[in-house]
Amino acid sequence: MRKRKYFTPSRPFGNRDFSDPQYEEWRAYIRKRDGCRCQMPMCGKIGQHCHHIQKWANFPVLRYDKNNGIFLCSACHKKIKGQEETYAALFMQIVGKNSVAYAAKLERKKKCRN
Repeated sequence: MRKRKYFTPSRPFGNRDFSDPQYEEWRAYIRKRDGCRCQMPMCGKIGQHCHHIQKWANFPVLRYDKNNGIFLCSACHKKIKGQEETYAALFMQIVGKNSVAYAAKLERKKKCRN
């Protein structure tokens, strides 16, 4: 796997190692929970971005919090850049619903195995 780094001088805490196992686990969970679909209302395209609801650089304690991520397509991800605060409440509501549904799905699978 290719090791990528993300850094800009204006974001001193923006260093991100995409091959970090903890980061990979966080992204895999977001993809599975959200079904690899953009979660922006009225979109639903196949997504490709695991977006931090509370910014990576500003909230280090939430970087790997599974409730601080949402799956977005490229167009919606680009649309919300610089306006994250505007969408935070909406995304938190969506993530809450998705988390409950995903937990129920996992529980059903668990019962089927037993």
